[in-house]
Amino acid sequence: MNRVTTNTTEQMTDEETRERFTDFYEKSYRLTRSLTNAYIVCFNFDLEEGTYSSLKGAELYDFLAVNKGADYVIENWLSTLPESSVDIMRAFVDLSTVDERMGEKDIISREYIDASGKWYRANLIVSERKEDGHIRSVTFATQDIDEMKSSELEWKRAIRERLDFLSSIASVFYSMYHFYFEGNVYEELSFVPRGKFPTRLLDKAWAIWCSNDLVQESLPGHEEFLDLSTMPMRLTLQGTLSDEILTKPLGWINVLIVPYRRDIAGNVTEALFLTRIIDERKKAEIRQREELKIANSKAYHDELTTLYNRHGFNSRIDEIFSAPEKCKVAVIMMDIDDFKAVNDTYGHDAGDVVLKNIAGVIINVLGNDAVYCRWGGEEFNVFLKDADNPEAIAEKIREQAENTVSVFGDYRIKVTLSLGVCIAEDMTKTKIAKLINTADKNLYESKHTGKNKVTSETV
Repeated sequence: MNRVTTNTTEQMTDEETRERFTDFYEKSYRLTRSLTNAYIVCFNFDLEEGTYSSLKGAELYDFLAVNKGADYVIENWLSTLPESSVDIMRAFVDLSTVDERMGEKDIISREYIDASGKWYRANLIVSERKEDGHIRSVTFATQDIDEMKSSELEWKRAIRERLDFLSSIASVFYSMYHFYFEGNVYEELSFVPRGKFPTRLLDKAWAIWCSNDLVQESLPGHEEFLDLSTMPMRLTLQGTLSDEILTKPLGWINVLIVPYRRDIAGNVTEALFLTRIIDERKKAEIRQREELKIANSKAYHDELTTLYNRHGFNSRIDEIFSAPEKCKVAVIMMDIDDFKAVNDTYGHDAGDVVLKNIAGVIINVLGNDAVYCRWGGEEFNVFLKDADNPEAIAEKIREQAENTVSVFGDYRIKVTLSLGVCIAEDMTKTKIAKLINTADKNLYESKHTGKNKVTSETV
């Protein structure tokens, strides 16, 4: 290649050459100015003269006056690349073979990594051809594709990992689907790589499956699991979702919904939906588990009020105190005032109605924010964790109980509660036995000082 260090329009004496030269640069200028926003580096190489011009962002007469040898700029540019990219890119920008390599193409490209590890794409774009079709000049331009390349690599890696994963579990699951929550589509998965899988609308298919394939009589208790609108949030918070559902075509199936991809905030955006058929032995296990669940429920819950019994309450509290936290806790003991008179006056069946209604008051006030039980007879016990104002909660229970009317036949029965509260500011520095004993002492203080009141103490 001839090395030319200077070549300006002032040195040209041949008017035709000067006009051709100017026309060539005007075309190059228009081309590269249109690409200014897309490309980082733009040079024009004149294959006949062996010169180059820096084109990006330059005014016409600026770049006409500043030309150096093409080999000069190429070597300088190659010196900025890591060794792993130099040989590949040297062959790509070899101007002695570019005419042959490009042929009738107007652009060729090559991706490479720079010294900082970022991905770029280099392009050779035909600026001008001769009458015989051979290239007279090309524009060399580079663009930043790091973000796009990273996304592409991530996608290819994800596809490869998915195919590997699905192949490994193909013998386990009856059916497998990929849910794309953001696009509201799904795809049935295949184990043979075949590019992008066809997708269908997720919400419509889900509604059809729930209505047509599932045995409707068996669905009570599965509503939350089947709620598609909350599924991404539950997957984000809970991880894998699992349920056993009775279907018309397959009988019992086990359904797993597994988080597959999350966004930058950690929210699940894609999930795998997997099903497997449960055989007769599994159905027997389900029946056995349900029977055991019923038996455990009876062992830990009061049959009349459905609250924990004392055994269930103590078991739950032991779990909580096995890993105490630095937070406020409280125990509220309560007793129905003069409950014996209710039984004596209206009978034990009427007393049972009163007990169930008081249990309902406790549930209504506390919801799921406490552990509560029927401690025994007409006495109830509540454990509060991290509650702002246990005294106010106890007072609310007392007030609602006072305003509750229990209807039994023609009778309208009203009762009141006496309550004792014990509060500890730091759970790690107290024992449950101390809380219960102090609350019980305060309960009897309320009983002996007028009833229908709350007595509280902080320990």
